[in-house]
Formats: sequence, C-alpha cells, structure tokens
Amino acid sequence: MSEGLNEKIIELESKFSLLIKKYNNLKIENRDLNQEITEKEIDIIIKKYQIKNQNGIKDPLTETNHIKEEIDSTINEIDNLIHNLKK
Repeated sequence: MSEGLNEKIIELESKFSLLIKKYNNLKIENRDLNQEITEKEIDIIIKKYQIKNQNGIKDPLTETNHIKEEIDSTINEIDNLIHNLKK
C-alpha cells in the first residue's frame, strides 16, 4: 500500500476510535440521567403521597402555593435533565 493510503487508514481508525469513546461516554451519561429521572419520578410520587395523606392542612392557600412551587421546581429539574440528554 502507498504511504498516503496508510496515513489515511490510520487517520480514519483514530477518528473511529474517538467516535467509539464518545458513544460510550454518551451511553454512560444517558444511563445515569435515566436513573436520575427515575429517582426524581419516585420522589414526586412519594411527595404526592405525603401531601395526599397529610393530616390537617394548615392553610389551603399556603399549601397550594407550596405545591405549585414543588411542581414548578420538579418541572424545571426534568427540563434540565431533558436538555442535558439532548447535548
């Protein structure tokens, strides 16, 4: 084989190796993010259960605002996770 062809093969092998590394890193990151999303979903379910079974709500307006803040916070966290998955 010519020297130019050998260099091209080495260059392509190097690029392919980098792509495999990036793929494996993304695969690990995706797995971690999926686990984090699952944990967040479990947290949401637990919080909903706690709120539902809470004895005596103190102030409905305050409680409603607190729930809205929790929901907004959870939505923001999920949006951030989705955004990170797209990177």
